[in-house]
Amino acid sequence: MAERRRCHRCDYPTGMCVCAAIEPIFIPGRCVIVQEAKERHHAKNTVRLLQLALPNLDVILSTDHGALSILQAQLAAERTAWGLVYPSANSQILDNPATPAGPLPMQWILLDGTWKKTKRLLFEHPWLTHIPTFSFANPPPSQYFIRKVPSSKALSTLESVAYLYQLTQGLSMNALLQLQHRLVEQWQQHQPVAHQPPRQTEQGK
Repeated sequence: MAERRRCHRCDYPTGMCVCAAIEPIFIPGRCVIVQEAKERHHAKNTVRLLQLALPNLDVILSTDHGALSILQAQLAAERTAWGLVYPSANSQILDNPATPAGPLPMQWILLDGTWKKTKRLLFEHPWLTHIPTFSFANPPPSQYFIRKVPSSKALSTLESVAYLYQLTQGLSMNALLQLQHRLVEQWQQHQPVAHQPPRQTEQGK
């Protein structure tokens, strides 16, 4: 069976090309996605969309030990200049006007993978938790309807990045969210209904 033709830019099958919705956004500071290696090839992963829209985004695979070692050294040297976006008992709430106190980091790390796999990433690389951690208490409902999620407040990685920069930099991230919307529309049009997760209150990644 012949392989489907793919767009040379976005790498989706030509019938699901999202290039028309790509509007590059420059984000200040640095944003690093530590991605569980198998997630890279997941058809519904949103980091691919982030890479298309954010020219200065850094993505480090969980198997890239050299890049992880460099990142570990950078965090050790500039601990308070970085923030990890991940819910924990000690995380500061970004969408609560009363917190956090003081200046926010300009360099951010997010983890990409299922909840089980991101927990494993933290277990294998505990140095990631040595920097201040931040999370969202009341994120907007996820619009990423094509993937199952563990809770009603779960967001796709793309939505997490968009909400992060909306909150911390006051940036309009509508173009980024529209890119995700285009992928959702294309997926729903080209996939049988039986292969699509049901829409429910628990949406997100």
